[in-house]
Amino acid sequence: MSASQTKTDAQFRLELSLRGNPKVLPLEPYVSAHRHILCRCRSCEHEWRATPNSLLRSSGCPACSPTGGTRVPARIIEAIEAHYAGTIDVLGPILGTSKPVLCRCTCGLEWSPIPYTLLKGHGCPRCAGVLRTEQEFAEKIDRLFGGTVRIQSDEQTRTRSMPLMFV
Repeated sequence: MSASQTKTDAQFRLELSLRGNPKVLPLEPYVSAHRHILCRCRSCEHEWRATPNSLLRSSGCPACSPTGGTRVPARIIEAIEAHYAGTIDVLGPILGTSKPVLCRCTCGLEWSPIPYTLLKGHGCPRCAGVLRTEQEFAEKIDRLFGGTVRIQSDEQTRTRSMPLMFV
């Protein structure tokens, strides 16, 4: 097909069933590769809008995806809790897979990871041994720099970062 010719709706549907994702049912006719169309998942009946190009690249139902889709917070929570077998509880509202959410680990730590990182296997930082207390951090800095760096610690500087002073 040349650049001036366009694909028909029937051609798109055939191509989708053969090499795209057969679980996706287009609910609107194909107009162009980049114009969103309404789709329905044949597995879970979820409806969403997608471009025909993304569907032909095997992009499927966001509700059935491993990350749960940003429009289906309950699926994200289910995926996190299933992955961590009840060791991590989601406490805050899910606003998508890339927005921090308050969680609690069975070790007692409460922190706000990005759901996507949890779904990729990055769990509790304390249990993984990467979370350090301020004292542990200060001791490590002292070991690394041999007393040439100290942590500035007054109440005004206790924010997300710890300023270091070179002495």
